[in-house]
Amino acid sequence: MFAPTAPVEWNKAVLVVDDSEVFATLVVEALAERGLPALAVDSAAAAVALIEAEPPMLVLSDFDMPGGNGLTLLEATRVSRPHLPFVLWSSTALPAVAAERARELEARVSLKLMGPDLDNLLRLALA
Repeated sequence: MFAPTAPVEWNKAVLVVDDSEVFATLVVEALAERGLPALAVDSAAAAVALIEAEPPMLVLSDFDMPGGNGLTLLEATRVSRPHLPFVLWSSTALPAVAAERARELEARVSLKLMGPDLDNLLRLALA
């Protein structure tokens, strides 16, 4: 688990799930600049434990991670938190089957974005 940039009021925070500590830190910092507290974890298993205990306001999850991918995390999340806003993203295009399944589970699918594109993604995800 990566340290949050400030104390986190969990139900108003974004959970960033990515095995790349560098990318997760960049996203957490970008969210903090936008006034959104965030916490990053490096695995689907760590994310499931946090989500089941108390859901964040949004999950941004990488698709391709060792030990369980983002689609598996999304499916597990939908069992206990069916309406939790969820973005499944990747640095490359998702396999078509995975993207379709994510959409069936009412998740947004995106390439990893930063800057103004991240703002647009957050607006869509939280709408």
